[in-house]
Amino acid sequence: MEIRRIKFIKNLHLNELMPMLQSWLSEREYEVYTVANRIDAIKDNVTLKILLEDYANGCIIRVSGQAEVVNEFVSHLSDFVQFEQGIVQCEYCGTVFSVNEKRCPNCGAYIKLKRK
Repeated sequence: MEIRRIKFIKNLHLNELMPMLQSWLSEREYEVYTVANRIDAIKDNVTLKILLEDYANGCIIRVSGQAEVVNEFVSHLSDFVQFEQGIVQCEYCGTVFSVNEKRCPNCGAYIKLKRK
């Protein structure tokens, strides 16, 4: 089953994260392919896709792939990075901002928070 995760990493950017991620994947014998801000890693017919987006105060990482591989990857990330809590992404323009704000600072759209 394929899952997707989005994490916001505070105080690190694409040019710092990309080499670390490539190295970690290579050490685990993945074939690593990179284009601009995307990494595709393949091992034993299992694919891990990683997309990095830079923002002023950090980087968003979007990861998709087989559940156990994505979970292992996110666990590895948490060993050396600080995830920002309380961050949402505008579903209209893609801007990342705090859940404490009611509207997107870029396009003005109201955020929709899922209730428990």
